[in-house]
Amino acid sequence: MDHAELRKKLAEAREQEAAIDDLVTQGKFHKRVLDLERALAAALGEQYAIPIDFPVSWDCGAPAPHLIASEQRTFLVFLVAEHDRSNQGTERNALGPAEHFTESHALVEFLRGSPVKLGDPNDEVAHGHPLWERGLEFYSAQEVINSSWLAEIESINKVHDAYDPSRWKNLKHYVFWFHDSTFECIATGFRVETFHEPCSEVVSRACERLFEER
Repeated sequence: MDHAELRKKLAEAREQEAAIDDLVTQGKFHKRVLDLERALAAALGEQYAIPIDFPVSWDCGAPAPHLIASEQRTFLVFLVAEHDRSNQGTERNALGPAEHFTESHALVEFLRGSPVKLGDPNDEVAHGHPLWERGLEFYSAQEVINSSWLAEIESINKVHDAYDPSRWKNLKHYVFWFHDSTFECIATGFRVETFHEPCSEVVSRACERLFEER
Protein backbone atom coordinates (compact mmCIF):
# COMPACT_ATOMS: atom_id res chain seq x y z
CA MET A 1 0.00 0.00 0.00
CA ASP A 2 1.56 3.34 -1.03
CA HIS A 3 1.72 6.54 1.03
CA ALA A 4 -1.24 8.20 -0.70
CA GLU A 5 -3.50 5.20 -0.15
CA LEU A 6 -2.46 4.93 3.52
CA ARG A 7 -3.19 8.63 4.03
CA LYS A 8 -6.61 8.22 2.42
CA LYS A 9 -7.51 5.21 4.57
CA LEU A 10 -6.30 7.01 7.71
CA ALA A 11 -8.42 10.08 6.94
CA GLU A 12 -11.47 7.86 6.36
CA ALA A 13 -10.88 5.96 9.61
CA ARG A 14 -10.60 9.20 11.58
CA GLU A 15 -13.85 10.48 10.09
CA GLN A 16 -15.61 7.22 10.96
CA GLU A 17 -14.29 7.29 14.52
CA ALA A 18 -15.43 10.90 15.03
CA ALA A 19 -18.93 10.08 13.80
CA ILE A 20 -19.53 7.28 16.33
CA ASP A 21 -21.07 7.94 19.75
CA ASP A 22 -20.90 4.42 21.20
CA LEU A 23 -17.63 4.13 23.19
CA VAL A 24 -17.11 0.41 22.54
CA THR A 25 -17.52 0.77 18.79
CA GLN A 26 -15.48 3.96 18.82
CA GLY A 27 -12.67 2.08 20.57
CA LYS A 28 -12.57 -0.47 17.77
CA PHE A 29 -12.32 2.29 15.19
CA HIS A 30 -9.64 4.03 17.23
CA LYS A 31 -7.50 0.89 17.11
CA ARG A 32 -7.86 0.98 13.33
CA VAL A 33 -6.73 4.61 13.36
CA LEU A 34 -3.68 3.74 15.47
CA ASP A 35 -2.75 0.84 13.19
CA LEU A 36 -2.93 3.09 10.13
CA GLU A 37 -0.94 5.86 11.84
CA ARG A 38 1.84 3.35 12.56
CA ALA A 39 1.72 1.88 9.07
CA LEU A 40 1.99 5.31 7.46
CA ALA A 41 4.87 6.38 9.73
CA ALA A 42 6.71 3.12 9.02
CA ALA A 43 6.25 3.57 5.26
CA LEU A 44 7.66 7.10 5.54
CA GLY A 45 10.57 6.00 7.76
CA GLU A 46 9.30 8.21 10.59
CA GLN A 47 9.16 7.46 14.30
CA TYR A 48 6.01 5.96 15.81
CA ALA A 49 4.88 4.36 19.08
CA ILE A 50 3.73 0.78 19.59
CA PRO A 51 2.34 -0.89 22.75
CA ILE A 52 4.64 -3.17 24.71
CA ASP A 53 3.91 -6.19 26.88
CA PHE A 54 3.94 -4.55 30.32
CA PRO A 55 2.76 -6.54 33.38
CA VAL A 56 0.83 -3.78 35.17
CA SER A 57 -1.05 -0.61 34.33
CA TRP A 58 -1.11 2.58 36.34
CA ASP A 59 -3.82 4.68 37.90
CA CYS A 60 -5.10 6.98 35.15
CA GLY A 61 -6.11 9.84 37.45
CA ALA A 62 -3.12 10.26 39.76
CA PRO A 63 -0.35 7.71 39.17
CA ALA A 64 2.18 9.96 40.98
CA PRO A 65 5.30 8.78 39.11
CA HIS A 66 8.64 9.23 40.88
CA LEU A 67 11.97 9.04 39.07
CA ILE A 68 15.08 7.87 40.96
CA ALA A 69 18.19 7.83 38.79
CA SER A 70 21.95 8.09 38.60
CA GLU A 71 24.37 7.82 35.68
CA GLN A 72 24.25 4.03 36.00
CA ARG A 73 20.76 3.08 37.19
CA THR A 74 17.20 4.26 36.56
CA PHE A 75 14.09 3.47 38.63
CA LEU A 76 10.48 4.55 38.17
CA VAL A 77 7.81 4.23 40.87
CA PHE A 78 4.09 4.75 40.27
CA LEU A 79 0.67 3.86 41.69
CA VAL A 80 -0.74 0.66 40.21
CA ALA A 81 -4.26 0.75 38.78
CA GLU A 82 -6.86 -0.74 41.09
CA HIS A 83 -7.87 -3.51 38.66
CA ASP A 84 -4.24 -4.75 38.60
CA ARG A 85 -3.69 -4.86 42.35
CA SER A 86 -4.99 -8.40 42.74
CA ASN A 87 -2.77 -9.79 39.98
CA GLN A 88 0.80 -8.89 40.81
CA GLY A 89 4.09 -10.61 40.19
CA THR A 90 5.86 -9.57 43.39
CA GLU A 91 3.91 -8.23 46.34
CA ARG A 92 5.22 -7.33 49.80
CA ASN A 93 2.90 -6.29 52.62
CA ALA A 94 4.64 -3.52 54.52
CA LEU A 95 1.72 -2.77 56.83
CA GLY A 96 0.55 -6.23 57.73
CA PRO A 97 -2.62 -7.70 56.16
CA ALA A 98 -3.53 -6.30 52.76
CA GLU A 99 -6.84 -4.92 54.01
CA HIS A 100 -4.91 -2.42 56.16
CA PHE A 101 -3.38 -0.80 53.09
CA THR A 102 -5.16 -0.81 49.77
CA GLU A 103 -2.64 0.82 47.43
CA SER A 104 0.11 -0.93 45.51
CA HIS A 105 3.08 0.61 43.74
CA ALA A 106 5.21 -0.63 40.88
CA LEU A 107 8.99 -0.39 40.98
CA VAL A 108 10.47 -0.49 37.48
CA GLU A 109 14.21 -0.70 36.85
CA PHE A 110 15.34 0.19 33.35
CA LEU A 111 18.40 -1.78 32.30
CA ARG A 112 21.25 0.45 31.20
CA GLY A 113 18.65 3.21 31.53
CA SER A 114 20.22 6.44 30.34
CA PRO A 115 19.29 9.06 29.21
CA VAL A 116 15.96 9.62 30.90
CA LYS A 117 13.36 12.36 31.37
CA LEU A 118 10.11 12.91 33.27
CA GLY A 119 7.86 15.95 32.95
CA ASP A 120 5.95 17.74 30.20
CA PRO A 121 3.80 17.17 28.29
CA ASN A 122 0.68 16.25 30.26
CA ASP A 123 -2.37 14.73 28.60
CA GLU A 124 -3.89 18.14 27.86
CA VAL A 125 -1.10 19.11 25.48
CA ALA A 126 -0.03 15.68 24.24
CA HIS A 127 -1.16 16.68 20.75
CA GLY A 128 2.00 18.81 20.65
CA HIS A 129 4.25 15.77 21.17
CA PRO A 130 6.16 14.48 18.10
CA LEU A 131 4.44 11.09 18.49
CA TRP A 132 0.94 12.54 18.28
CA GLU A 133 -0.91 10.88 15.39
CA ARG A 134 1.93 8.37 15.23
CA GLY A 135 0.48 5.60 17.38
CA LEU A 136 0.38 7.45 20.70
CA GLU A 137 -1.90 5.78 23.27
CA PHE A 138 -2.75 7.57 26.51
CA TYR A 139 -2.00 5.97 29.91
CA SER A 140 0.06 3.12 28.48
CA ALA A 141 3.61 1.82 28.13
CA GLN A 142 5.01 2.05 24.61
CA GLU A 143 8.20 1.68 22.60
CA VAL A 144 9.23 4.19 19.96
CA ILE A 145 10.27 2.69 16.62
CA ASN A 146 12.66 4.72 14.44
CA SER A 147 13.25 6.95 17.47
CA SER A 148 14.69 10.35 16.58
CA TRP A 149 15.86 10.79 20.20
CA LEU A 150 17.81 7.53 20.15
CA ALA A 151 19.27 8.43 16.74
CA GLU A 152 20.32 11.83 18.09
CA ILE A 153 22.09 10.32 21.12
CA GLU A 154 23.86 7.73 18.98
CA SER A 155 24.94 10.42 16.50
CA ILE A 156 26.55 12.39 19.33
CA ASN A 157 28.42 9.31 20.54
CA LYS A 158 29.77 8.49 17.08
CA VAL A 159 32.53 11.08 17.56
CA HIS A 160 34.13 8.94 20.29
CA ASP A 161 37.18 6.91 19.24
CA ALA A 162 35.72 3.83 20.97
CA TYR A 163 32.28 4.12 19.35
CA ASP A 164 30.85 0.65 18.77
CA PRO A 165 27.67 0.48 16.62
CA SER A 166 26.80 -2.97 18.02
CA ARG A 167 26.31 -1.41 21.47
CA TRP A 168 23.33 0.56 20.15
CA LYS A 169 21.47 -2.28 18.46
CA ASN A 170 19.76 -3.47 21.65
CA LEU A 171 18.79 -0.05 22.96
CA LYS A 172 15.12 0.93 22.94
CA HIS A 173 13.24 4.17 23.46
CA TYR A 174 10.46 3.65 26.01
CA VAL A 175 7.68 6.16 26.64
CA PHE A 176 5.11 5.94 29.45
CA TRP A 177 2.10 8.22 29.11
CA PHE A 178 0.84 9.41 32.51
CA HIS A 179 -1.93 11.89 33.32
CA ASP A 180 0.14 14.91 34.30
CA SER A 181 3.51 13.98 32.82
CA THR A 182 5.38 11.84 30.32
CA PHE A 183 8.28 9.50 31.10
CA GLU A 184 10.85 8.60 28.45
CA CYS A 185 13.96 6.48 28.72
CA ILE A 186 16.51 4.79 26.50
CA ALA A 187 17.39 1.33 27.85
CA THR A 188 17.91 -2.30 26.85
CA GLY A 189 14.91 -3.53 28.83
CA PHE A 190 13.22 -3.36 32.22
CA ARG A 191 12.32 -5.31 35.36
CA VAL A 192 9.02 -4.78 37.18
CA GLU A 193 8.11 -5.49 40.80
CA THR A 194 4.99 -4.51 42.71
CA PHE A 195 4.76 -3.79 46.43
CA HIS A 196 1.78 -3.44 48.72
CA GLU A 197 3.43 -0.47 50.40
CA PRO A 198 3.18 3.34 50.52
CA CYS A 199 4.99 5.25 47.78
CA SER A 200 7.59 6.53 50.26
CA GLU A 201 8.59 2.97 51.16
CA VAL A 202 8.99 1.91 47.55
CA VAL A 203 10.97 5.05 46.71
CA SER A 204 13.24 4.22 49.68
CA ARG A 205 13.79 0.75 48.21
CA ALA A 206 14.81 2.32 44.91
CA CYS A 207 17.21 4.73 46.65
CA GLU A 208 18.86 1.84 48.49
CA ARG A 209 19.33 -0.08 45.25
CA LEU A 210 20.76 2.97 43.58
CA PHE A 211 23.81 2.70 45.81
CA GLU A 212 24.18 -1.06 45.79
CA GLU A 213 27.31 -2.47 44.20
CA ARG A 214 26.56 -4.17 40.92
